[in-house]
Amino acid sequence: LGVAYMFVQIGAIYRVSQLIAHPLLAAALVLSAMLIASGAGAAVLTRNTNAWAAHSFALLGISLALTTLLFPVLLQVFYPEPTWARGVVSVAWIALPAFFMGFPFPYSLSRLGNPNEVPWALAMNGFGSVLGSVGATLVAVHFGFFALGVSAVGLYVAVWLCSVQAFSASRATHSD
Repeated sequence: LGVAYMFVQIGAIYRVSQLIAHPLLAAALVLSAMLIASGAGAAVLTRNTNAWAAHSFALLGISLALTTLLFPVLLQVFYPEPTWARGVVSVAWIALPAFFMGFPFPYSLSRLGNPNEVPWALAMNGFGSVLGSVGATLVAVHFGFFALGVSAVGLYVAVWLCSVQAFSASRATHSD
């Protein structure tokens, strides 16, 4: 999850830098918007775990795919606008997928059978975040922003497939 989150975050910083033409402002906007929106998503999930769990990965995948496909249109339409307007559009553009990006990690933590596994999960997520920041830059430089966005969607799909398999396997083990 850390790798996938960083792929989206680094890609969004690069994209928003294109849109608002201020790299430092772009980084501040993207980091703030993503942390607030994913925190809000995690908070919503903790209140309604069963209601959101079944659809969270689908909503995440759809919103990430839409933001990847929608960005060239936003760039063309909003680039002539003032910086403040481009900043508002940038925050709105990344907030929706970031909201759904707040779901998988707390959901996965809640599904762990042993509380002793939580520190390992946190460590692996942090390790993935470090690798993801470097990996996202390499993918963007060598293959482009579109490939980075598609990779992020693919990583979240892989996480979903792994979580479905892991939780169904643990459910089968506990039922025996």
